[in-house]
This record gives sequence, C-alpha cells and structure tokens, in this order.
Amino acid sequence: MTNKPSAKVLVPAGALGIPYDHAALDAGLLEIPDLIAIDGGSTDSGPFYLGTGTSKYSRSATKTDWAKLMA
Repeated sequence: MTNKPSAKVLVPAGALGIPYDHAALDAGLLEIPDLIAIDGGSTDSGPFYLGTGTSKYSRSATKTDWAKLMA
C-alpha cells in the first residue's frame, strides 16, 4: 500500500460574507486543518454587481468574517 499525500481543508461557508456557524468553525479548527479556504469570488455574482462595481455582501459582513477567520 502506498502512502498518498493528503491535506485537511476547512471551508467555513460557501462565500465570504455569508454567515457561518461559529461553533462548527471552532470544531473544525480542533481537527487542525492544513488550510482554511473560503470563496471570495462569489462577492460579484452576476452582471449587476460586476457592472456597478459593488459587492453582493456588505463590507461589514465581509470584515466580520475575516476578523474571525484571521484570529
């Protein structure tokens, strides 16, 4: 049997700015992930947001997510 490299990836939500379960994040962190990833590209979904240069999710929601994830 060959040992294949592996990595544990924790994804707290489908996109940055969407609320996520903080208890679930804490439980995931106990698993000592190799990487924490979250989609930041979904903040410009569709032509309206792209055309107006605005984010789909509020700046405060995005900053709140980052604050917890970077702590």
